[in-house]
Amino acid sequence: MKGPSKRKRGEGPPISLPLSAEDPLVTQKKAVLHANGLSLLLSLTSSSRETLNKFIESARVLSFNEEELYFFTQPRGDEEASIPLISPRNEATALHLCTVALESANQTEFVLELVVGLQEKRAELGGPDTPSTEEVESSASLAPGAATLEWAVERGVNSRVRCGIFEGGLRGVCAVDDIHPGECVLQVPQTLLITQDMAQISALGAALRAAEEDIDDESVALLWTIQQRSNPGAEFATFWASFPESFNTGLSWSTAALALLDGSALLDRTIETRQLVRSSYDALFPRLSRALPQVFPEALFTWEKYKWAAELWNSYALLVKFQDGKQRSCLVPAVGLLNFSPQAHVYRFSCIDAATSSLRLEAARSCQRGSQCYLAYGALPNIQLALFYGFVIEDNPYDVIKVTLEPDPDDPLHQPKTNLLEKLGLPTEHMIGRGRSRQLPTKLLAALRILLLDEEEVLRLPALDPLRAPVGKKNEHMVMETLVGLLEGLLEALPVESVAGQADLDKDLVLDDDIALIQKYCSSERALLAEALENCTRVWGALDSLL
Repeated sequence: MKGPSKRKRGEGPPISLPLSAEDPLVTQKKAVLHANGLSLLLSLTSSSRETLNKFIESARVLSFNEEELYFFTQPRGDEEASIPLISPRNEATALHLCTVALESANQTEFVLELVVGLQEKRAELGGPDTPSTEEVESSASLAPGAATLEWAVERGVNSRVRCGIFEGGLRGVCAVDDIHPGECVLQVPQTLLITQDMAQISALGAALRAAEEDIDDESVALLWTIQQRSNPGAEFATFWASFPESFNTGLSWSTAALALLDGSALLDRTIETRQLVRSSYDALFPRLSRALPQVFPEALFTWEKYKWAAELWNSYALLVKFQDGKQRSCLVPAVGLLNFSPQAHVYRFSCIDAATSSLRLEAARSCQRGSQCYLAYGALPNIQLALFYGFVIEDNPYDVIKVTLEPDPDDPLHQPKTNLLEKLGLPTEHMIGRGRSRQLPTKLLAALRILLLDEEEVLRLPALDPLRAPVGKKNEHMVMETLVGLLEGLLEALPVESVAGQADLDKDLVLDDDIALIQKYCSSERALLAEALENCTRVWGALDSLL
């Protein structure tokens, strides 16, 4: 019996993966592909299994985001070059790229073998599968979401999910039947997508133009949202009514909650975001209410309503590429009903499907009937989830500790150290991630090794490769001592007292939503730092036996 490698491959154009010249990481991705002997073209000289594995590895490189590229470690010369599974998001994106490439190729026997193998790979994608604990018909608490989904279906949305209640009373959606990889979970007609363009062409937008008001698209969209939400006869009235009266994002956190973030990066981001939105509002009101009182009545266009509209767009808007090539920020009916998970069922929802003129949310992995169906907004760490979405997740794989490392300008060895950092392409901004196979990032270690070089070690620079190995025992001990000190400082800066811990002791103590959220965020940050610190301490303790 002939093996797959000897089968007729068929004729037709070469099968390749796309690498856009506009990708800001294109140079680094090409370098990784070259260093690992990978190609964008599908090899037709190997067995189907080997061919598919290499094709997927190439797609993983193309799917790198900035953080994944930072953490990637090039195998040493004595190691077999390979690109392992990086993250759930990366793997789902890579398999999607391979699927599109193979589906557009001539369906020869060899290609069909690859398609079958790819389907098996997609079936291996894992993640949470939470069964619904309550049917939609039996719960009045599901009414807003269920009404929105019913309204959307009546207007052309194709849905294979229904509203459900899950563990802990969490509302979400679950699969009506078994959904397999590649199948559509939700399909929303382009006509139902709410864009900032709709605000511009509305009567409100026309009134602003007539008054020669030059206001940015985002602000006009917020004004239009306020107006539409207050109109029970508006086209999207059911959609607007499905949202809560208040959000738990950084724009609404109380002074007491913010006090818990003293000294943290999240506090800085929150203040910056608040100032941006507030200055936007103050630039418009009360001026618009005085100039156009019939369009912008003062009683309606308050700061609280403007803030609510900003929180809505920050939390629920998706960036979608339309058929004209432009990307637009959109509110998409029904999609907001899906809860977030870093190991989601749906990852890709960024383009309008030309064949159906709709936004198709396809499953990256299987979802069993009755199980909750999750959506991933992107590779978002808890600092962004807390600030813009009002929740955090435990053990978020996208959480990182950011560390800035720059040569001391007063260091007499400043220039040779700077030259070496630039020669090796090492950044000043570094990261430590969760897990990462308990390895410290090679770029971080290399930068510290260079910054801590003494005069004698600098003289040996031509013979050193700090990306590959330690410079010496003394230098490496200084590296670990410095890193441990940085992490301990960050850990000490987090709040010591835990209001959440008091709630655990006092069952009658009920925390405000914002304080509870920030306590969860701080606990997550503390766990991440403690994990990194434990890892550094472990590596430090093993140095003498390794060097």
